[in-house]
Amino acid sequence: MRTSRAKSQRMFPDFLHWSAQFAQDARIWVTQIAQAHPLWCFPIAFFVAFAESFVGLSILVPGFAILVALGGVIGASDIGLFPAIAGAVLGALSGDVIDRPSIA
Repeated sequence: MRTSRAKSQRMFPDFLHWSAQFAQDARIWVTQIAQAHPLWCFPIAFFVAFAESFVGLSILVPGFAILVALGGVIGASDIGLFPAIAGAVLGALSGDVIDRPSIA
């Protein structure tokens, strides 16, 4: 009994470390892609907003950190703000419409 409890207590900090590392890696990846390819701001914002508003994916994708990092890249460069906002709005709407329970 003690070994299973000790194992579960040890596994929880490992998961926290893994999830924090994943969020950091995702933020760095999105920042580098947006800097190298400015036209990818629309699809990146669309996917991140879609994943944030879709129930199953919102747990896995650190949407807030990625969108804030994308906003920082847009502000620091000459990328247009409108494509990223349009992508985020359309992604969030798509995620909400798909995730909405059907009324039958």
